[in-house]
Amino acid sequence: EHIKNYSKHIDEFRSQANSQGIWLFISTLGCWSVNIPLIQVIAAILLFCIFIFNSKQDMTEKRAFHKIEEDIAKDIDSNLIGDSRKARLYDLGLVEKYRKAIKPVLKTSPIFIVCYIFYSISFLVFFSNLFPRMKLIFNF
Repeated sequence: EHIKNYSKHIDEFRSQANSQGIWLFISTLGCWSVNIPLIQVIAAILLFCIFIFNSKQDMTEKRAFHKIEEDIAKDIDSNLIGDSRKARLYDLGLVEKYRKAIKPVLKTSPIFIVCYIFYSISFLVFFSNLFPRMKLIFNF
């Protein structure tokens, strides 16, 4: 039961990340539409903080994935023995492998990934233009 709920939680988290990604993209465009560089920096930093806060708020489970896995493993170890214990630990291992695998993340959270990359690149371009001597990556 705990393993099934945990697997469902991972899928909900990734689905929600896509929704947050859309919000991040639109807000990023808003940050850069301001003409005053100091306000842009403040807006971009606030945007990131709000993004992190919102993504945490909507989740029913507040613990980190690895903490959930540890708690489930402890529960299995303390309540099961023999083959059923091994089977549940194996199932937990499969869910953990799914969580860490790149391919499922790319399949289930593409909008979030693209929007987060856009936010990161736009932030780098902004700082590169703000401090011309630094020329971080881009020559705009």
